[in-house]
Amino acid sequence: MDFVVIGLSHHTAPVALREQVAFTTQQTEEMLRTTGGWDRVPERLLLSTCNRTELYALAETAECSREVFLDLVRRHRGLELERHPGALYMRSGHDMVEHLFRVASSIDSMIVGEVQILGQVHEAFEIARRAEATGPMMHRLLEAAFRVGKRVRSETEIAIGAVSVSYAAVTLASRVFSDLDKQAALLVGSGETGALTARHLLEIGIGQITVVNRTFERAEALAAELGATAVPWESIEDALSKASVVVTATAATEPVIRADVVKRALAGRKNRPLLILDIAVPRDVEPAVRDIENVFLYDIDALEGLVRENLERRRREIPKVETIIREEMKQFLRWYSSLEVTPVVRELRDRYEAVRGRELEKTLHKFCVKDREQVEALTRSLVNKLLHEPTIAIRALPRSGAGSLARMELVRRLFGLGEVGKDDGAGDD
Repeated sequence: MDFVVIGLSHHTAPVALREQVAFTTQQTEEMLRTTGGWDRVPERLLLSTCNRTELYALAETAECSREVFLDLVRRHRGLELERHPGALYMRSGHDMVEHLFRVASSIDSMIVGEVQILGQVHEAFEIARRAEATGPMMHRLLEAAFRVGKRVRSETEIAIGAVSVSYAAVTLASRVFSDLDKQAALLVGSGETGALTARHLLEIGIGQITVVNRTFERAEALAAELGATAVPWESIEDALSKASVVVTATAATEPVIRADVVKRALAGRKNRPLLILDIAVPRDVEPAVRDIENVFLYDIDALEGLVRENLERRRREIPKVETIIREEMKQFLRWYSSLEVTPVVRELRDRYEAVRGRELEKTLHKFCVKDREQVEALTRSLVNKLLHEPTIAIRALPRSGAGSLARMELVRRLFGLGEVGKDDGAGDD
């Protein structure tokens, strides 16, 4: 039995292929519950996001995991992945563990440092648990992966800084205005990017949002979705005068906000700053607006420059993340190797020999030298006799096939064996 991962991701497959093998939460749970085909894959987890679909498994062989995954996609998607050989990858053993840790840490993501992936791994594990598809081995592996993700978030700056134009725009707004909850925003246009920026503004607590669009019905529809207010295009100057943050994202071929309009809108604002975030291409705002006092204009080039800086900052954190992964790999693989028969037997004898030694220390001083030797021999003989049958039984356990590693983990728990290299914490009673 060994750990195996097989799947495809943004590294190996275009979005047109990835979307064909993406599964919903309900579909994933139903597939994992299905008994057919899983007999050689006793523990399994299916991670399916927009950028990857991967089967993580404890399987008899790597090849049987591959067969199961291909059959899964064939039956539920009618897709022959064998026809896309370059899209698939498969890793087993240590390589599989490292791959999962890199995924959980976000350095394998399309956007390095993205915060969603650790939650998606959590969700995939919960789905697998509900489907009764996991066991002690996958549970231990996922615990380690979650620990990696948490350490990366707390010990590095891999997730710091906006890495999308829309979020970079919102980050600027939060820097300019410390009291965003008291500020008003104006969204000019009803396209996808502008709407996304407006949602980000709502997430960080903007006071209110007004939507203006040449087609009033579209402005009304988006405003209803955002919980905002829609105003006619003819009221844009009045809306500008009331806003602190303006986001423009129309499909116009020439500027829709001119310098003279902004100057009139600023009259009577008592030097209140106006932040304009022009994320349209072609630009929505006349460049001359940048020269108006108390107006801060950022176009898409400026925002993309901020994004590039943040991405580079995140990439500089990757070596720190890889150090954490190596540390956690070492700890996990130490435990994993301890599940082999010989280390378990050795640790079992070491533990009970330690118990024998501690008990002797309490009473050995009461005996003469000759009696001490006899007590030593007697207690050593007792430990050997007590462990003889368990040792034979442990050595007789199957070393391959379904549940072999899980049985070793059960033995360790039954005898209270701690992690290798760690104090077993055995008491004196």
